[in-house]
Amino acid sequence: MKYVRKIAALLLAASLILAVCACTPSKKIQNKVYEYLDSKYKGMEFELIDYTQDKETSGKYTINVKCLTTNVDFEIYYTSMLTTDSYSVRLANSVIDPQLDEALGDARELACVEDVQWLDLYADDSNGYKFREVDAGISYDVKDVKEIYRIKLSELEDANEAAQCVYMVMTAFDKEGIELDKATFEFTVEGKPILFTTDTTSIKQIPLEDLEAKFYACLLYTSPSPPDRNILYKNTLYNEINYFLDDSGKETQEK
Repeated sequence: MKYVRKIAALLLAASLILAVCACTPSKKIQNKVYEYLDSKYKGMEFELIDYTQDKETSGKYTINVKCLTTNVDFEIYYTSMLTTDSYSVRLANSVIDPQLDEALGDARELACVEDVQWLDLYADDSNGYKFREVDAGISYDVKDVKEIYRIKLSELEDANEAAQCVYMVMTAFDKEGIELDKATFEFTVEGKPILFTTDTTSIKQIPLEDLEAKFYACLLYTSPSPPDRNILYKNTLYNEINYFLDDSGKETQEK
């Protein structure tokens, strides 16, 4: 029995050692990542926090990194074919997102706003494989913001409350001089996830009851919904609504 226990203890110790090793990138990977960072962000200091690896498909490393110079946490995707990082977009969001929150003021709580994210972390049409690169000369004046990637609303009871919350958010931004060409709201009503994309001009012109009717109509779709009315986003099937008015005041799906 003692012999069996010793073997079990040795096996447990070996598994713990392997687990610890799996949390730290190999020296070769670490060196390549540091070389990448040193080349791209000269004069800045970074610390590799931890990583995971997709061993089943692409072999991609996802490495969590902290910029010690700016105190920004971000990610790096590393493969033999591509290295991409989210530093510039994480930095940009860390500057603008708090300004958007401040612009909302009391409307943030009244409109059930859970989170506001200025820029999508990923490059357009990259399917989540490549991070967005933000121009170093981009304006960080919140009044220059023309698009908001995501405004998340939570704990909405019905379509009427959803419509009121969208109105409150867009009105609050407009009063602060932030006129949006595109903003996407994410929320769930009666168990159905919805993505609603619109702009300031269109929201000013649509009556509240008409906006409520659009949201209510979404709730009437049964599963499976028409394919052109749904998108797959981060493993969640959302019902997508686009509402824009063209120059003549007629409704269009895109601006």
